[in-house]
Order: sequence, then C-alpha cells, then structure tokens
Amino acid sequence: MLAQTNVQSFVKGFYRTNEEVISDECFGEWIEPKVHEIFGVAKKLRYDTWSVTVKEAETAVLDVVDAHWKNREVCQFEKIGDDMKHWCLENEEVCVFKKDMEGRILDNIIPLAGNMVSIYKLLVIDDTCYTDAEIVAEWGKIVENMGEIAAEIGGFDYKWNQKVERTHIRK
Repeated sequence: MLAQTNVQSFVKGFYRTNEEVISDECFGEWIEPKVHEIFGVAKKLRYDTWSVTVKEAETAVLDVVDAHWKNREVCQFEKIGDDMKHWCLENEEVCVFKKDMEGRILDNIIPLAGNMVSIYKLLVIDDTCYTDAEIVAEWGKIVENMGEIAAEIGGFDYKWNQKVERTHIRK
C-alpha cells in the first residue's frame, strides 16, 4: 500500500495533475501474497538452507520475476522514464547544467513555499493515533509535494498524456 501510494503520489506531483494516472494495480493487493511467500522462503533459507525445496525456490524466484514485470507495466515505469529522458534531451541545458534554476525557484516561490509548508505541517503533526491507512495517505501527500518541488526546481514541464508514446531510450 505504501509503495503504491508513493508511486501514484510522486507521479501526480511530478506531472502536476489532479488525476489518478497510475493504476491501483501498481503494487496492488495482488503483490502481498507473493511478498509473504518470497520472504517466507528467504527466512527459511537463512534458518536452514537445506530445508528449502526446489519447488519453493522456483516459486519464490518466479514470484519475484512476475512482480517485477507486472509492476513495470502497471506502474508505467518505462513511460515515466522515457518522458524524463526525452524531456532531458530536449532541454539539455536545464536538465544537465541546471540552467536558470535560481530563476525557476524565484518564479515559483509561492507554490514551492506552499509545498514546503505542507510537508512541514505533515511532518510535525501528532499522528500517533492514526491508522495505517491514514499514515500512508499522509506520506502520499508528502511524496506528491516532493514530486511537485522536483518538477518546479528541475524545470520538468511535461503533462501526463497516456496517448503520447515516445520512443524508448535505453540510457
């Protein structure tokens, strides 16, 4: 739940959108049983290497591979990475050499300050009685603010557009 919220929130902030653009399948409920199984086998390996069966090892490895490839797709990591790489190639001076970073900070001082105040307030609030879901939501808001700050200071200005497919850039 925390990983899902963090990915969804960062992307929302980074692309500065109010829409939920990353599916709930991203680190969704489907992953929990796989994680328990993987960690169960890992624990068993640490306790007694010789007690792990071939079937348990195969299942754990396949669970890792399945989780990786499913999250790659549903979390849209390749699209996000390609957007960032294309933007960087189109804006090399800004991306690589941080051209006019001070200007962007000054031009966006009000939204940046708003995000900083929001983060501060979330970090100092007494959340000792919060449920797990409330704490996850709180961190999601912090991560969303951090995504907005990164985009504002870094100059990233792409908007989320599922229909735009960019050529894949390896590195």
